[in-house]
Amino acid sequence: MRSIASTALILVAATTTSAAPRTLKLCFVIPFDGSYQQVALGGMLAAEHINSDNYDFVSSNALVGSQTLKDLQIELETIAQGTKTETYDAVEQCVNNGGVGVIGPAYSSRSVVLSQYLLRQRHIPAISFSATSPDLSDAGLYPYFSRTIIPDNNIAFAVVDFIQ
Repeated sequence: MRSIASTALILVAATTTSAAPRTLKLCFVIPFDGSYQQVALGGMLAAEHINSDNYDFVSSNALVGSQTLKDLQIELETIAQGTKTETYDAVEQCVNNGGVGVIGPAYSSRSVVLSQYLLRQRHIPAISFSATSPDLSDAGLYPYFSRTIIPDNNIAFAVVDFIQ
């Protein structure tokens, strides 16, 4: 849960410019099957935890942009990750309705499409917890994309080193 909460704080810091109290709407793109159900629950619990002003991983007086955490509320719109087109359309609708950042998508193929087009054009930051395509490491093509997991090519090098 701390990883997802930290992810939310990164997006908050990237999108916070006003000193007035505000609610930040984040688009949380996730498949609702298999092991991702736990990630979905963790994301919702992290947002609830941040909104409760009852957290111990960072001081409530810590500045995020020009605001303290106690001045912020997180609205997490969960989006069921579907096909590339369904995911793109759902995230576009979330952004059109006030979304200022994206957590996810879980799959690299969805992250590539969203990051190359919608997010890049609208200057919306995204952070994925499981998109591992090495292509997404190209900051020139994906300037608003980041991730909390290492790319596949780095995993392969680690496996080779371990085996040797």
